[in-house]
Amino acid sequence: MLRMSLAACCSVSGCATHTPDNPHSSKPGGIVGFYQGFTNHVASPLPKPTGPFAVGKVDRVFTDSSRDILYRSVTNGSLMTTIWYPAGEVGHRISGPYVNQREMQAWIELFGKYGYHWGAAQITRLTNSYSYSFPDAPLSSRPPKFPVVLYVHGHVGLRTDNTGSAEELASHGFVVVSSAHGDTAGMELPDGTLVKPKLEFHLSGNDTNSIAVVVFQDHTRDLQFVIDELERLNANDRVFAGRFDSDRIGVFGWSYGGAAAAELCNVEPRCKAGVALDPGGHPNLSKIRFKQPFLILTGPHGVSAGARQLFEQLNQDAWFIKIRDAGHDEFGDNAEFFRHSETGRTQALVRTYLVSFFTRYLKSEDGHELDAPLSNHPEIEVFLKK
Repeated sequence: MLRMSLAACCSVSGCATHTPDNPHSSKPGGIVGFYQGFTNHVASPLPKPTGPFAVGKVDRVFTDSSRDILYRSVTNGSLMTTIWYPAGEVGHRISGPYVNQREMQAWIELFGKYGYHWGAAQITRLTNSYSYSFPDAPLSSRPPKFPVVLYVHGHVGLRTDNTGSAEELASHGFVVVSSAHGDTAGMELPDGTLVKPKLEFHLSGNDTNSIAVVVFQDHTRDLQFVIDELERLNANDRVFAGRFDSDRIGVFGWSYGGAAAAELCNVEPRCKAGVALDPGGHPNLSKIRFKQPFLILTGPHGVSAGARQLFEQLNQDAWFIKIRDAGHDEFGDNAEFFRHSETGRTQALVRTYLVSFFTRYLKSEDGHELDAPLSNHPEIEVFLKK
């Protein structure tokens, strides 16, 4: 499925001067954290992160010289990658842009080919938005190491199309890593080259056709290569050396990316836990089995019937949670951009479960939010666990 990655303009005034470098542990989804005391005024549909850390952000390029990423025209295997992380002192820094302007413009143009059009004001908001992340902020000095969570974007999406969830996880002490895959709508390399999909990708299609199968397999290889690159950063990077907990790596993805998260668990033992947000696109989603803990969050019109079947195939530490009236777009950023008043509770629930799940399985801390349906969320229609 083609996915949108949207946010609104932010007006910024004032500045934050400090964030705790040794924050206390906090429960997911609600305790007052750094951004509740944030002195900058931010007008954005994305929620303020609730954790005790400020969020830093850097972009890196990972290049696999052994292969050309499928359907890319000129990258020679390059994966533009965004890393969100728990920040230390942020001083008088100003939060950075929500998205790369040229990448968002490529996304807008690609959607235009399929009849989706926006006015000038909307396009300005799409391409000139701010986030809650501080570019190049120093990494927090404590704790010594952080668990890592990979994010996988939707089909013809952008690597930043779940920034709200990435920032929430980072504010709770996780490093979140998202790479642009071969079917991204747009990716700007450090030399200014703007890469777009070499082949046309359609809004819908047969998940089992030959192109879909090969693209999906290529996503899995991308993710395994990203884990390899994180090991390299952990060995000698000026910012992250020695700071990743390589034994605690998880993955989550939205739509096509949710299915890729399941496949990564299926083939990669270094991945210890995974979450699929309204998954679809896996040629055999209902047939794969793996032992890692796995959470499936979906709505009533899930893009793949295989999501429930996937849950049935798993033996333990698995959840299937269906959210009443949740649209597919509510599992990423864009619903909050267009219709936050209608959908904000869904996004809050998704982020609460993301933090709870990865805190349980990558930090060995259990807040018991996954024991039963949350009493303050009647929109939970189905709650199954093993």
